Amino acid sequence: HRNSTAFERQPQLDGLRGLAALIVVIFHGIAAFDYGIYTGIPNDSRFSWDIGLSGAPFLLPLAGDLAVCIFFALSGFVLCQSFTISDLGSIGLFFKRYTRLVLPIFCICMLSYAICRLGWLKNAQLSLFSRSAWLAVQVRQSPSFIAAFKEGTYGALIHIKRNPVSYDPVLWTMNI
Repeated sequence: HRNSTAFERQPQLDGLRGLAALIVVIFHGIAAFDYGIYTGIPNDSRFSWDIGLSGAPFLLPLAGDLAVCIFFALSGFVLCQSFTISDLGSIGLFFKRYTRLVLPIFCICMLSYAICRLGWLKNAQLSLFSRSAWLAVQVRQSPSFIAAFKEGTYGALIHIKRNPVSYDPVLWTMNI
């Protein structure tokens, strides 16, 4: 690596990225199980107290959209720093990053396919209870091994046309 002394790992940035990722997980839980807190709309509410929480200022740190922006901004900063010290070049760095991401994406897509195939996915039924429009539209396709395989190997990261259904719908933010 050239200029390896110019780049040092910054654990505080890794910590902020981890915190942002945790907030996104919590945010998805709120969107799935108490949609009224997310939207502030009484018809989306499950309880009498959750609408009051939807506009509370202390929920700002749990704002999923903000956390996604922070995560990607910090990731971009860290990636740009690593690009400046690497001898691999753009193509080499692309393939290095791609291989690092594709294994977990592939595993999640295959797990999602298996859950769909076995009939264990109950998000549509659960959305009736939770009143979550977001949960109702997640992973609603008929199971297809070929589609899950394509999405897990390249479709989640590299494609031109967005697929309206997905085996890992949260990966829409990662399209190149």
